[in-house]
Amino acid sequence: MTHLNNRLFAPLHAIHISVRGLPLLGWTFVTGFAHQAVILFFVMSGYLVGGSALLELRRTGSFDVGGYLRKRVVRLVVVLWPALALGAVLDHVGGSLASGPYAGLATGPATLGCNAVFLQTIACAPYGTNGALWSLANEFWYYVLFALVVVAWTSGSRRWRSIAAIAAVSVAAAVCFARFATFPILPYFAIWALGLVPFVQPRPWITRTVRQSLAVFVAVLFGVRIGFRAENWEVPWKAFFLDVVVAGSFTNLLIALRNTADQRPIRGHAVHRWAAEFSYSLYATHVPVLTLALVAASVSCGAIPLVNPRGWSAPLIVAFIACAGIVAFLFSLATERQTARARLIAYRLFSRRDQKEPRRPRG
Repeated sequence: MTHLNNRLFAPLHAIHISVRGLPLLGWTFVTGFAHQAVILFFVMSGYLVGGSALLELRRTGSFDVGGYLRKRVVRLVVVLWPALALGAVLDHVGGSLASGPYAGLATGPATLGCNAVFLQTIACAPYGTNGALWSLANEFWYYVLFALVVVAWTSGSRRWRSIAAIAAVSVAAAVCFARFATFPILPYFAIWALGLVPFVQPRPWITRTVRQSLAVFVAVLFGVRIGFRAENWEVPWKAFFLDVVVAGSFTNLLIALRNTADQRPIRGHAVHRWAAEFSYSLYATHVPVLTLALVAASVSCGAIPLVNPRGWSAPLIVAFIACAGIVAFLFSLATERQTARARLIAYRLFSRRDQKEPRRPRG
């Protein structure tokens, strides 16, 4: 919604106060939570990815770093690589309609390869119009850093502990200066790691019940959104402090949810599960899809961005979001929903390589 807002409407400060209606102010307020949404995404990733690894470690007493990285890489590339190809096609089509939105974008083969190995914003720009892919680089290196930290912590071999520790420091040093806006990789790995706390903390930090934890989280979220002006987010240490506060309140809620006696599914869980099955595809494809749709609408109906929402803006917003959702759903059928099959193929491939031929007896 935020990415659509940034492309469909002029910035709020560019719209005269006399024509700012309640619908515009409400829409602007809702779409202003994108920064906080990324923070919640990082914490949830730590909870789901890191948490599952911790549970496996507790159950088996060992950490299969090869299996962990294989699962994570397959999960990412099964969507990322086709999404890069789809984005290249959509950007080409859009560029043939109107070159303006596509001017100056990084679309060379070197940038494509750089994005394919999770180095966007580290060694290159995101590919084409798909600027949203910046956070995928963060995610990948969070996975790598977590694996190295766990190996350094749990390995029974002093040699492997030392190698893992040196590798973790080396990776951290290599990527710590990579950043997008206020999301440098190394400090925000700590926010990702907050997702692990619910597995070791039995009670919420500052509340007792789920409802209390939810109330605190909502109060913090809205307080940070309303109480701090844009200039605060331009200072890296201030932005990071506010993000830690939001992430901490959300972690507190996760602790309460994980340890509550009431483990009933939330209402509409079937819908949430269905939507989750193509959420990664939506993330990976929506920006090129929205950009092309907006360019096509601009060529057909008039100039975009719009100075101010009109009566027909709501149906237009719904149409654009529905377009991105439908494309992502169809895209996921051939990519994201094949993750289990892709992991099985990768497992069989690496298992064959790991198998050694038996030695033949001499003589």
